[in-house]
Amino acid sequence: SSTAVAMLVSSFTAAGSVSAAVGLAILLGADVGSAVVVQILMLQSDLVVPLLLLAGVTAFLKSPGKTGRQTGRILIGLGLIFVSLGMIRAATDPLRDSEGIIAAMRYLGGDPVTAFALGAIFAWAVHSSVAAVLLCVTLAAQGLMPVPVAAAMVLGANLGGSVIAVTLTLTAHIEARRVVMANLVLRGGGALAALAALALLKPPLDLLGGSSAQQVLNLHLAFNLAVALLGLPLAGAMIRLMRVVLPAPEAAPRLDRPSALDPAALAHPERALACAAREVLHMGEEVEAMLRPVVRLYTEWDD
Repeated sequence: SSTAVAMLVSSFTAAGSVSAAVGLAILLGADVGSAVVVQILMLQSDLVVPLLLLAGVTAFLKSPGKTGRQTGRILIGLGLIFVSLGMIRAATDPLRDSEGIIAAMRYLGGDPVTAFALGAIFAWAVHSSVAAVLLCVTLAAQGLMPVPVAAAMVLGANLGGSVIAVTLTLTAHIEARRVVMANLVLRGGGALAALAALALLKPPLDLLGGSSAQQVLNLHLAFNLAVALLGLPLAGAMIRLMRVVLPAPEAAPRLDRPSALDPAALAHPERALACAAREVLHMGEEVEAMLRPVVRLYTEWDD
């Protein structure tokens, strides 16, 4: 999940453990990693699902420690992802003959902007660009979605996936917001540029693979690789731009009482002693305020 990586990196950036430019580079790498995950999840293997479920259940039931049980949960979750993809394929197979689906795909084929917007909205709604891309690839493999429509929706899913981290960090530290916003500009802006290139230049997508699913998968991976390669040299400049676009908020006025001790009065003993006397009086008032409720415990005991 590139969103999970974005949340971790934003917290590290806010704490000062990672610089903003390095954090942006990590996010670009996470986007490539999520594209590789999609490639792995679309591998067709009937033997993978039972092995994952068997290993996961065994690890969860037999492991004495928490790490083993958590590993079992992960393996079970991966197995269920493969099961769900098979269920999507089985459920959508009868839709091939649906006149409504055919008409909708025909319309989206002539309106890539709408397809792009639908992909972005869906990825943001399910809070996972991986899930959105998997759905598009599955529908393309079933023949329900033409490759140009699936390509536009996958590019939109990249935009929607980068918006997720932005919405989740609206109240975060300003440096964390700059990192995820810079990733949105690079990934989302790249998706818009790629959409324009597909619509205007109409490149032959069959060069990306032999099947419809492979073409969409490879387009998704190639896009994220291109964004990472072009964005890494611009990471520092993007962070500087974000500091201009997202300036640090003004510090809130302090409401605590300023100290009466004035270092400038040290050269004047009379003033210095007066300042010290005022500070001691204030300390006495604070101690009195703390001790006043304690006296009641001696007269009216309260457990």
